[in-house]
Amino acid sequence: MSSGAHALEIAAFSTVNSESGESPKSAPLHVVVSAIVASDTAPVGDWENGEIDPTRDGVRLRVDKISDGLERPADAAFAPDGRLFIAERTGRIRVVSDGALQSPDALRLPEDDDGVPQAALSIAFDPDFAKTRFVFVLHTAETADGPVIRLSRYREFRGRLAERAVLFQTADSESPERAAVARFGPDGKMYVIASGPDPGGRLFRLNPDGSMPRDQAGTTAAVATGVAGARGLGWAVRSGILWIVDDDSQAGHLSGVSLSSPPVRAVIRGRTALRPGVASLAFYTGDDIPEMRDEALIVSAESYLLRIRFADADPAQVDRVERLLQNRVGPMRVVTVGPDGAIYFLTDTALGKLSRIK
Repeated sequence: MSSGAHALEIAAFSTVNSESGESPKSAPLHVVVSAIVASDTAPVGDWENGEIDPTRDGVRLRVDKISDGLERPADAAFAPDGRLFIAERTGRIRVVSDGALQSPDALRLPEDDDGVPQAALSIAFDPDFAKTRFVFVLHTAETADGPVIRLSRYREFRGRLAERAVLFQTADSESPERAAVARFGPDGKMYVIASGPDPGGRLFRLNPDGSMPRDQAGTTAAVATGVAGARGLGWAVRSGILWIVDDDSQAGHLSGVSLSSPPVRAVIRGRTALRPGVASLAFYTGDDIPEMRDEALIVSAESYLLRIRFADADPAQVDRVERLLQNRVGPMRVVTVGPDGAIYFLTDTALGKLSRIK
């Protein structure tokens, strides 16, 4: 029904002994239909391409939709050749090449005994991918001891992932929105954050084969605890600080840690409160937007991209925060930086690109 005033007359219809009849109409019922007012978030996957408002420092950017048809993406990573691999909570790894979603999928994780597919939560490429073709996937799994998060290694060949090897697993929570992130660090080690079955989620530091490095303290691969709801993980290039985004549904946090000399352990450097709904984290390392170099980019389900600059005098302290794409593209789940220097983001259904206007 269109917006505005309407007069409705109600009548009853009945069929008895194959004869149809209509009752007398009621007196007019006057109603007013109002247009639905947009909430704080824009429709998922629905936006107009074009220029956005300039940044505070005068950078002109445009947003473009690259591909549609995604389903609940949880993470994404670029291969060295420019293909974008996307991990979906549906249990699929999908590939975007030359702006198009490829078919068939690179990987479909198996279903459990109840027919529920394992959820793909994160994806990372071996730093020596050109030689090994190794791709690492964090995913859920069910075991006799309960749910776990597994780190599995695959070999990529012509856009497909095969030859799985399970390297590591840790206890998982029963939450329907399970979260975990895997990234290779500057030291060549694999870092995994997983929320776990209690509020004391952990940050693990692993060798690429899943074993515990010999230079670590303690008897487990965990170097830090207390990650309430793992969402993002990344390193500031200039300072070398490891930043972690978590969200316990009440509030989000951006926490910075440094790793000590052997025996290696995490040392807290800084912590900043964020609004709930924050998700993926990436540091801008491209050349296309030099004004953003080494800044943190965090997407939010509240429909904005957070741009965070750290203080020159103290890189463990946040100096400036700016929101981009406010209510322009809808809730965002993943952010990453492409080899072309553009910022790529994923909503629940679409892949978008934020690039500088020359």
